[in-house]
Amino acid sequence: MIEAVLAFLTEYAVELGGAAAGLAIVETVFKPFRRLFGKTETVKLDAETKAALAPVQAKDVTALTVPEFIRIRRELKADIELELETAHDSDKQVLRARIAELENQIANPTDALAEANKRIADLEEILDRAGNDIGGDRIIEAKAALELGDYSIADEIFAEIEAREQMAVQNAARAAFGRGEVAEAQVRWHDAYEHFKRAVGLHETMDHLKAYARMTWRLAKGDEAVAVCEKLVAIAKAEFGEGSGAVFGGRGVIPRGD
Repeated sequence: MIEAVLAFLTEYAVELGGAAAGLAIVETVFKPFRRLFGKTETVKLDAETKAALAPVQAKDVTALTVPEFIRIRRELKADIELELETAHDSDKQVLRARIAELENQIANPTDALAEANKRIADLEEILDRAGNDIGGDRIIEAKAALELGDYSIADEIFAEIEAREQMAVQNAARAAFGRGEVAEAQVRWHDAYEHFKRAVGLHETMDHLKAYARMTWRLAKGDEAVAVCEKLVAIAKAEFGEGSGAVFGGRGVIPRGD
């Protein structure tokens, strides 16, 4: 067996030498990449280090205590009392009622805190549902603040969502109005009526109302047409004075020639 191996090596010495040289070249070329992408040593962290590096979760924050709850309510009450000193007479009744409500919560903090915690849990659930749009870090921050009785961050997030969704609603209303314009141009009055009505339901503007009113007259929807036109007249009077009529600039509410 050994003799056969030696004979093979002797016979193919030149070819094997060339192959060895080729392997040496390949090793030289790929050695830097092997170092770059090769497996690196893993650093093992102990439990204490991992806990220190972990992001803050709402559950890690100490829940609001009764004394802290009372302190927050007293501060809020003091702010409203300052507002009451300079408030207009028409606003004082509501301000006094708010103060009375806070005094009741301060006098019965256990029940009031239980109700507050229930509300906080509801708010945290809403925040969780908004997580994909807002981002996990801000949701965690807002929930941690809620646990301490601070509603400000949650309010900011809800305001952002509300503004974004309102813009989406307005865009949908404009699209419905556009579809109504197309349908009216093609004398598809029933379709135009539905589109304009939907536009008004989504975002009530003067243009949307005027178009909706036009279609109610076209389709002889008596009571509905009167109600829409009365609303338009009321808006016109409020904005332009008592002399305003039911026909406004551009195409009128009541189709011309009818």
